[in-house]
Parts: sequence; C-alpha cells; structure tokens
Amino acid sequence: MVKINSPKNKEPKAAISKVNRQITVGFVLTTISLIVIIAYFSLSRAIIYITPEKFSVEASAELQILPEVTSTLTSSNILPGIVTSTILSAQNQFSPSEKTTIQEKATGIVTIINNYSRNQTLVATTRLLSPKNMLYRTTETVIVPAGGSVQVPIIADGSGDEYETEPTNFTIPGLWEGLQNKIYAVADGKITKKTTSMRIITPQDLENAKDELLITLDKKAKQEVINRDDYLSITNITLISTSTSNPVGADVNSYEMKITAKVDIVAFSKNDLEKLAVNNLKNSLPDKQTYLNHDPESLTYDLLDYSLNPPSANIKINIKGTAIADILDQFSKKDILGFSEQDVLEYFKNKFNITNIQVHFSPSWVKSIPPLEDHVEIKIVK
Repeated sequence: MVKINSPKNKEPKAAISKVNRQITVGFVLTTISLIVIIAYFSLSRAIIYITPEKFSVEASAELQILPEVTSTLTSSNILPGIVTSTILSAQNQFSPSEKTTIQEKATGIVTIINNYSRNQTLVATTRLLSPKNMLYRTTETVIVPAGGSVQVPIIADGSGDEYETEPTNFTIPGLWEGLQNKIYAVADGKITKKTTSMRIITPQDLENAKDELLITLDKKAKQEVINRDDYLSITNITLISTSTSNPVGADVNSYEMKITAKVDIVAFSKNDLEKLAVNNLKNSLPDKQTYLNHDPESLTYDLLDYSLNPPSANIKINIKGTAIADILDQFSKKDILGFSEQDVLEYFKNKFNITNIQVHFSPSWVKSIPPLEDHVEIKIVK
C-alpha cells in the first residue's frame, strides 16, 4: 500500500528554510557591521600639528666665581673659575706722529743776470717784481759780477696763493730805470709754497703708545695665567711705572716706551657660563610657557666686584631667548574626541595662543577625531 503525503505537510519545512535564510543574512550583516566598526576604530588616525605663539624672554642673574670649586651647573649660581693677580711688563718701539706744515709764502730760486759793465751788489730783501706785479724779495746779499750771473733764494712778499707762479722773468724796481733791462732775475723753476714734514713726539703719541702696551699686557696676562681658548676673562690693570726714551717735543724717528703694571684677572669657562645663564632663563619663565631656545650672542656679563684674599668674584649676567605656549600640559585629548576639523580649529584657537594649526585624518574616509585617545597624536611645530 502506497502512502501519499498531502500538500499540508510541506508548508512547515518551507517556513523553516525562510527563517534560516533571514538568520543567515542577519548574521552576515552584523558581521560586516562589526568588521566596519572594528576597522574604523583600529585604522582611524588623526594628527594635529600645532604652531604655538613665540615669546621673547630675558633673564638676569648674579653669579659667584670661586676657584677650585666644582659646580653641577644646574640650580647653583656658583661658577668655577680663576681669580688671581700678577705683575707684568711690556715695552716696544713707536714712531711719533708726522707733523706736516705748509709754508705760508711761496719761495724759489732765481738767477740774477748782470749784462752791465760793472759788478752789482744786491742786499738781502732786494725787491723783485713779476710780470703780474707780484712782489718778491731776495733772502741773501749777493754780488753779481759784470757779464755774469748769481743764484739767490727769494720769498714772496705776501702769503696768498696768487704768489705761486710758473718760470718767469723779474725786474728789479730798486735799480735805476736804465739798468733794469740789463740787470734782472730769471726763475727757471716754479715759485711755490713748500710742504715740510717732521716727526715730533706729542702727548697724544705717548697716550696712544701706553694704550697699545696695555693691550699687550692684557693679552700677555691671558696667555700666561689662563692659556685656554674656552675661557672668558675680565682684567683690571693698575699701572705701576711708565718710562720713555725721549720726552714730549723730541724730533726723532722712533722712541721706546716701557710700562709695568699689576694685572688682576677673573676668568671662567664660556660653556659653564652659558649653561648657568640658560638655567636661569628657564627658571624665570612664567607658568604656561616652555623654553624653546636662546641667542648665544645675547649673553653678556659684567664684573660687580672681586677679592684676591680670599679669591672670589661676583658677576651679573644677562641672556635673551624664546619661549612658546605650553599647550600639551594644558589640555586632555578627551576634550576633542569626536570633534570635526572645524571644531578642533575653533577649540585650540579660542583656548591657546597659537599661530597655526593643521589637522590630518587617515584613512581618507575619516572626517572626525577618533574616539580612542591613543589614535590621536599632537605634534608641536617649533
């Protein structure tokens, strides 16, 4: 006997199959959603580049210099160094200043021509007249032989530049008019003002020589006492004696000067000084600022006082540098989780002193700050 199933027995199986498909599809969709969520959380990144505002800062401090003292150079204002004194001498040859003078009156040499039959005597100060009516005088008495000639120096009667002249002839107005064409003077060279030079020791020469020797003493002290290129020094020089080979007013080509002096020396390491100066600069910064850098050329120092027994010195230093707003210590990443780029920009610009800010998201589909703090990186651009 054959049993035939009725159509009603097939309906429950079809319903079960449909439910299974729905469950499967739901499971797949849930799995995909989980994968997307996990990928978002694991792959999303945000880097925020912040350029804080820069501030000019300056600090001053007083440091004590002590010989044979070791300093950690962190918080202490004690600087190891040298405080000592020595007696030194220096001497050298010097040249006086060259003193140049210009004659007020033009001078020259003329030849007196005597075409007359008798000797002619011309006393000193005999007048000579140029074609331009400029008057000159002889400076010596001469006897001009008949038919001969004699040379004699002349000087202008006045001090103007108009007395300078090219070679020319002169008449002798003191002679009888009938002799003036027979006895006359000829200048073969120019009649000009002359420049003369001489070397005379002046008070300023001695002062300049002393200053030069003091510089020599300063260098000598640094070489003999310190002899280190990395050391800075301050010297105080007290003259003990000064001597010169020639007095003021002497007309000489050279003279010698010697000085002896007591030289007090305070010296210290440039690197140690800079470290202490930077430490003071960092410690002087107000809250919410961080040291960025300093200008080594701005570091200055001045000697306040010193003692040789016991040896010690005090100096005042000054240094300039740059600081930036201390942003990282003033906020938490939690404050910006989930923010859009615009939200981040407004948050930092309203809360901190900054000059620029940029937000980079990755991958490209990420448009907001990831919800996990370790996926957010803050980089300070200095």
